[in-house]
Amino acid sequence: MKQTCPAQVSRVEPGRVGLVGRVGLAVIFAGYGAALLVFAHHARPSMSGTLLDGIFRFGAFNIAAWLMIFARARAIISPQPGAAWFIVAAMIAALAAVLAVPSILGAGLAMALLGGGVLLQPKCSQPGREAGWLLLALAGCAGTLYLDGFSLPVVIWDAQAAAWLSNFAGFHASAQGPFAGVGAFRIIILTGCSSVAPLASVLLAYLVILLYLHVTPGRADIPWLLASLATSVTLTEIRLSLMLPSYAAWDWWHNGPGVTVYELTALAAAASFPLIASRRR
Repeated sequence: MKQTCPAQVSRVEPGRVGLVGRVGLAVIFAGYGAALLVFAHHARPSMSGTLLDGIFRFGAFNIAAWLMIFARARAIISPQPGAAWFIVAAMIAALAAVLAVPSILGAGLAMALLGGGVLLQPKCSQPGREAGWLLLALAGCAGTLYLDGFSLPVVIWDAQAAAWLSNFAGFHASAQGPFAGVGAFRIIILTGCSSVAPLASVLLAYLVILLYLHVTPGRADIPWLLASLATSVTLTEIRLSLMLPSYAAWDWWHNGPGVTVYELTALAAAASFPLIASRRR
């Protein structure tokens, strides 16, 4: 009796893809960290200042997100035939981006390519979706640094909103373009202080806290996430309005203890919404 051999499907061995994935993630992470340190060095050339600024710019949620991604690296590949090749192609494109553009922008592009590739693979697993979401959120945080050329409508709106809030508080504030102030005193609102600057970090914080609580993000989180983003915008506008009355007010909220007050309030707000959402499940 003639025996027939089953057809063999050519595919990449998942174990090898997992190893390539972990090495690729390590390269992207190293490139991202190095780019942050170089970016901070331009602001503060001393070595100690560079390290402190780099750690600050990483942030606890960024570090937690990377740890969660590495923890899911073994399970990001779908069992669907061809998915391994899909991940390999996304990883090659991501590594090419981070090597071709050795900066935070290149690292952000690499994270976006890899995260998108993971999410677009056929029948993506739940750990894969979570890793993909985290990579896209990290890419958004990296891309925020390059919004200067696109944020003019936002900062104009911020100036108008801050002036309105200042008037509501009893001051006679006015705004023109990105400038706002009371009387002869004027401030200019730049991208780093605008309402759009913290939004990617708020999204990342929401995802990290949910996943830390072992809650799978879903459609039920959309209202809570939108509320968290709206709260972040509101807090930023309040801070900007408090800078308008005088130079002393601007210095306190921009360079002094007001920065800590704002950041702690914003952090508490960003953390509270995913906690509430997780309890509502």
